[in-house]
Amino acid sequence: MDAEFWGAVIPAGKTLRVDVASDEEYIHVSQVALGASIKDARARTTLTLAIADDAEASGVREGRRHTLCTLTPGQCEQVGLDVVLDASFVLRAD
Repeated sequence: MDAEFWGAVIPAGKTLRVDVASDEEYIHVSQVALGASIKDARARTTLTLAIADDAEASGVREGRRHTLCTLTPGQCEQVGLDVVLDASFVLRAD
C-alpha cells in the first residue's frame, strides 16, 4: 500500500469535494488548522463534512453535514483529527 501526503485550503464559505475510489483508496483527515493570514481575529471557522451522493446534482444532502471542528483565532487554531473515509465527501468551511 502506497501512502502520500494530501492537503487542501478551503476559503471561508466555500466547499471542497474529494472523490475517493472506495475499492482502491481511503483518505485520512488528521489535521485542521487556520491559515497564516486571518482577516477577522474574532471570527470562528467551523469545518463540516458530508458524504457525497452522486445521485444529487449538488453532491451534498443538506442536513447530513457533520461538524468536524470549530477553530477560533488566538484560542484554538488547529485540531488533530482521526477521520478515515472510503467514500467521496465534501468539506465546507463556514
